[in-house]
Amino acid sequence: MGSSQFSTTSRSEPSETDERGEVLATLRFLIRALRALGEAGYPARASRLAAEAWAALRLRRPETDHRLVGLLHYLAQLPSRDDDDVPAALNGVTARPAQPAPGNGRGAASTVRISLTD
Repeated sequence: MGSSQFSTTSRSEPSETDERGEVLATLRFLIRALRALGEAGYPARASRLAAEAWAALRLRRPETDHRLVGLLHYLAQLPSRDDDDVPAALNGVTARPAQPAPGNGRGAASTVRISLTD
């Protein structure tokens, strides 16, 4: 029988550099996935996940902060096509002016209906 190709020596604990590299590589994948989710029409969902990642990493891995903050800024400008991305407080809001609109001549307040659906 030939010699074994597997080493029996134990591997030492990963170094700080190895761990940092693994975190940054994982973060790159996460950012790409969250950008794709936002670009698919779900930027609020992607933003919530990015914010959770930021909160989890910010103290132990402050070097990741600028990457996640940049992602949040990118996601904030994307259009949404999901009703879940519209804040519940704005869904079906009816705005009523406190005073009559100037120049409408009727003396009664007009009702403005704001619809956030297509």
